Amino acid sequence: MSVKVMSLVWDNFKRGGSEKLAMLALADWCNDEGGSLHPSVSGVAKKINVSESQARRILHGFIEEGFLSVVANHAGGNPGQSRHYKLNINKISTPSVDATPRISATPSVDAQDPLHGCALPLAPMTPEPPLTINKPSVTREPKKVVQIQKVNRKTAFPKDFVVTGEMFDWAVSLGVNPEQVKPNTFHFKDHHESRGNKFIDWKAAWRNWMRDSVGRFASRK
Repeated sequence: MSVKVMSLVWDNFKRGGSEKLAMLALADWCNDEGGSLHPSVSGVAKKINVSESQARRILHGFIEEGFLSVVANHAGGNPGQSRHYKLNINKISTPSVDATPRISATPSVDAQDPLHGCALPLAPMTPEPPLTINKPSVTREPKKVVQIQKVNRKTAFPKDFVVTGEMFDWAVSLGVNPEQVKPNTFHFKDHHESRGNKFIDWKAAWRNWMRDSVGRFASRK
């Protein structure tokens, strides 16, 4: 896993949906130079919750655009013979101008389900302490203390949003597949950032998202 490359993808790869998830998955697998990368199509499909044909189209699109190159096992396909890739770090380091996904990258029916339960719990927001104002009395009576409670306001998705072990365990106990907690978090972030949504309590928003996602999974069975 390369935290360095994942940070570049978050900051500079402006597309969303399945393309953003696929690029993050590749960054999660590769080293800091973009190498040691040899995922199978089925592995990518499973990691980002899309069909194999959709995953294959996304990878081919990355190759055509120069984000990804094949460096070994060009034929690939059979077990043990998956292609070896390399991410173009220089290209990812340059902010992408086109934030619109390619037509071929349109999410599959399954991937469009808001079940993206993509939110690892937000760290609780600690309210600021109340302000204390000393107001002197005209009649020289003892000073009165007036407390003013600062009103909580809605905020955009916080940049320091993190997932703690306690949050992870909560999601799993709710019925979320442990392997889906991480990709679901990316969906949650993309969903609300792309719409400019704001909440007072992002942790509560995450919990609602996760509960809804579990309910949608159950309705499919």
